[in-house]
Amino acid sequence: ALKLRSTLEADLRRAISAGEIVPFYQPLIALDDGRLTGFEVLARWQHPQYGIIPPASFIPLAEELGRVGDLFYKLLERACADAHDWPTQLSLSVNVSPTQFAEPQLAARILAILRERGIDPARLELEITENALVDEVSSARESLVALREAGVAVALDDFGTGYSSLRHLSDLPIDRLKIDRLFVEGAQQNIDKWRIVRAIVQLAHALDLETTAEGIEISDVADILRDVGCDIGQGFLF
Repeated sequence: ALKLRSTLEADLRRAISAGEIVPFYQPLIALDDGRLTGFEVLARWQHPQYGIIPPASFIPLAEELGRVGDLFYKLLERACADAHDWPTQLSLSVNVSPTQFAEPQLAARILAILRERGIDPARLELEITENALVDEVSSARESLVALREAGVAVALDDFGTGYSSLRHLSDLPIDRLKIDRLFVEGAQQNIDKWRIVRAIVQLAHALDLETTAEGIEISDVADILRDVGCDIGQGFLF
């Protein structure tokens, strides 16, 4: 196990520098009319020996090695280069690791990449987890305010599965709540659990926030989410 771990660490350092961590794009669909609004950027490692490696297998390792920031910036640069040739109404949604909020220059570096690649900040949405707010709430607020002032949107990912309080929704510059796939999958199995999804949507709209639902796999679920007022959907269905 130690030898494998050592090999993966060396491989990951090389992969980040060599650009083997690449963006895959998952469509974001407006549920009211089926319109494509943009893409979530998903990191994939194109390993020369093992093929495509999913993020759960290397993002935690990158965080432990202190390289998740390097990985994020290279991924953002690549995604912005791709998005430069897309229709300008299509957005990019990118996950930010909680550990990155300890970096004072986070906002400045993100905005510099957007500027260099010719991407309007209004086309970028950053996804943060509830745990990021708990662990780094003061530095997170500073970075998020600077980004919001420049036009970047902010989504709270996996809402309802972490440890944040509702106070964060009013104290921090949040534009969107992302309904975790666990809620969507649970609602497919038990109709009573749609009450939770409906409550999240109602809470978001009461705070003038939009909502995105993850993990949509069948059209019936997309129809119900549309009927309860969810704005954006993503998942294998699309």
